[in-house]
This record gives sequence, C-alpha cells and structure tokens, in this order.
Amino acid sequence: MHVGIWSPIRRKGFTIRTPLAFTSLLASFANRRGVCVSEKRARTCVPGSQYKRIVRLMHARSTARMTTREGHPECIFCKIIRGELPSYNIYSDETCVAFLDLFPATAGHTLLVPRAHHELIDTMSPDQVAALFARVPDLGKAVKSVAGAVSYNLLVNNGREAGQVVPHVHIHIIPRKPGDGLIRHPGGGPRLDPESAEPLVRALKQKLAHGSAN
Repeated sequence: MHVGIWSPIRRKGFTIRTPLAFTSLLASFANRRGVCVSEKRARTCVPGSQYKRIVRLMHARSTARMTTREGHPECIFCKIIRGELPSYNIYSDETCVAFLDLFPATAGHTLLVPRAHHELIDTMSPDQVAALFARVPDLGKAVKSVAGAVSYNLLVNNGREAGQVVPHVHIHIIPRKPGDGLIRHPGGGPRLDPESAEPLVRALKQKLAHGSAN
C-alpha cells in the first residue's frame, strides 16, 4: 500500500479518501465480482450499496489470508505460535509446534499443534495432516522417555461435542504409567451385529467413494 498517496472514491454525493493502492485493488476486485467500476487516474465511482458489499468481501478475503498465514487473531494457540503468549515450547519447525499442556493429565503431557489455524482436523488437507502426524513418533518417544512412562495416549478431540476446548487442531500426547489413575477407554457397548453394521458399511463406502466433503 502506498501510504500517503490518497485518491477520492465518490459515493452518494460525498467523497471518501482512500490510498491509491486500495482504490486500484477495489476496482479490480469489483470488476471480478461483476460490479462495473471505472478507474481513471485513481478515481473510482462506486454506488453505496455496492461499495459496502465489495469492502465486506475484501475484508473477508483479507481475514482469510491472515488466518492462513498468521493464524486467528483471538486463538490462544495462534497467539502462542506468534510469541504473544508464553509457553513451555519443546519443539518447533515450519509446520508445527509442540509445548507442554498447562493443565497436564500426567507429567509430560504435550500438545502438538499445526502452525496454520484449523478448527477441525477435517478442514486440513491430507498433506497437512500427514505432516502434523509425522512428528508424533519422535515426540512420543521423547515424551515417554523423559516422563519415565511405558506408553502414551494419542488423542484428538475434534469438535466441541468431542471435548475440544481450544478451537485449533491439536494432538494430545499423554504419557501413561501403571496405576496413574487416569480413566482408560471405557470400552464399547453391545457387540455389533450384522443388521447394524452392514447399512453403516454401505453408507460409509458410498460417502468415501463420492468424497467425504460432499
């Protein structure tokens, strides 16, 4: 943006002064959205209702870009990644960060978090998910060794109803020891019978064949 270089946008009888770069971008964006906007000598005339709509769309795109590159402005984990909040960081690379959970279930309880802001794991691409989980073996071994554990739970709470508290994808690595007092998986209900299983299998196969997002 060319700070200090301003041009007028005339709208409903009065003039709004905006930076030249924004004026040019507004005209270009408006034309792509099917709104006729003339740009000559950095002067753009946009009807009021169209102006508001275009600015809203541009703001939405700008926010989406910021969310992808810099994280969500109010997300606790994004603030940790940006260094705005303190954390007990144990690992960091271009894809993800790992830090100790502030409210650990057991000593060494670690969170593995992607740098890109995604609220749910199913909004991530397969490559992003693969890159995130690729860090699990080494992290898991280190956490287990340092904590003196014999195993660990790998847990993703995917959505509020599943127990997700922070709306940013994260993997819990929870070291486990005999007699640690943590609740184990409660087990299943009654044995699955063919009458219940077969319709589910058909429906799931059909969904996957046509793309799970559809």
